[in-house]
Amino acid sequence: MKVRENVSDGLIKQARDALTVYLYQYKDGIRFRKLRLEQVQASVSSKVVDVLSEMKHLMRVKHYSYGTEQTYLDWAKRFFAYVNETKKTDTTVCDGEDVKNFLSHLALRHRVSSSTQNQAFNALLFLFREVLKQDLNNLAGTVRAKRGMRLPVVLSVEEIKRLLSHLSGRGLLIAQLLYGS
Repeated sequence: MKVRENVSDGLIKQARDALTVYLYQYKDGIRFRKLRLEQVQASVSSKVVDVLSEMKHLMRVKHYSYGTEQTYLDWAKRFFAYVNETKKTDTTVCDGEDVKNFLSHLALRHRVSSSTQNQAFNALLFLFREVLKQDLNNLAGTVRAKRGMRLPVVLSVEEIKRLLSHLSGRGLLIAQLLYGS
């Protein structure tokens, strides 16, 4: 990409990051996609399948929506697949440290949005509190996905005055009509 002179360094960094994510997700990393129960069964113990069934049952008893049920189950499957991939030990013996590592993994390796990471956290919180009857402690050091910068929807009166003070002529007239000043 550096062959063309008009390509900015920011664009090159963005392309490099995109390639890194692609190579990690599709070549040698844990596949970041929806997992079917059969895929989880092939990679983890039967205890995990029982835990997932219990999770599904509890969500139905608590009247969670079908969409929430499917989403939480998918996050639980991804979590167990991650633990199985990284620990290579009994997947049913999980703790807060595994949750912390998984959430950090989502933020750093998959670069998920903060809302996606929060969704995964809520699913795992339900799994641990309601199904496994464990408290999630010591999540303070978890790497969190950054929230995007929000632009103001409406300019304040002072901001409009400062904006209009830099305009003149036809541009000033148009801006005054737009802002009703």
